[in-house]
Parts: sequence; structure tokens; C-alpha cells
Amino acid sequence: MMKIAVSARGNTPASHVAPFSGRTAGFVIYDSDSFRFTYLDPSAGDAQLMQSSRQSAEMFVDAGIEVLVVSGIAFETARLLGRAGIKIYECISATVWESIQALKLNLLEAIDNAPDPPDCRGSAAK
Repeated sequence: MMKIAVSARGNTPASHVAPFSGRTAGFVIYDSDSFRFTYLDPSAGDAQLMQSSRQSAEMFVDAGIEVLVVSGIAFETARLLGRAGIKIYECISATVWESIQALKLNLLEAIDNAPDPPDCRGSAAK
């Protein structure tokens, strides 16, 4: 079983993939076992969950999400989600359904959970 969350501009598989941010319209969630789609709407009572990267990671872990597909994501958010065990892939200019198909065919580029960027003094930030 795999649950895939796609940051989307709408609530259907025909919606376009969106960047992941605090203003994300919502997430279309695909369950590969049941072949069903559900929708997580941050503006419908879940908005408080989107206030921080940490809360976002907790929300996805609680929902059993293993993979997140986005068209862009902030470094800190990607790092926290990666630490939570969520794999992140980037897909630009596609619908939710197209991005899921591309993921199944290993056509999407993983957003690596790179080490911390260097700070102003050139040493790794902690």
C-alpha cells in the first residue's frame, strides 16, 4: 500500500500540481490499494495544520502519506518531511493524475533531502 499526496490547485485528479506552501489550495491523496482519491482541504478546518513545516510533516505522517508530489517546495519544509520519512518528488506542468502516472513510471525527479546549507561562515548549519 502506498498513499501519495499531491499538492494541487483543485480537488480532483484533473487539477494541476501546485507548489507546496502555507497557501497550498489542498492535497489530492491517492491510495494505491483502493485506487481511490480523497482531498485534504487546509481551508476547511485543517488550516492550522499548514501553519508550519513541522505541523505539515505531522499531518502527513498521521495520514499515512509516504510520498508527496509538488511543483516546488521550500528547503526547510523538504528537509523536515524527509526526516519524517516522506519522499518528495517534483512535477511541473502536469495534472495530479499525470503526476501519479509519471511517479509509477519512475519519471519524476526526487527532491533530495540534502544536507543543511552552509551558513555565512561556510560551516554546515545545525
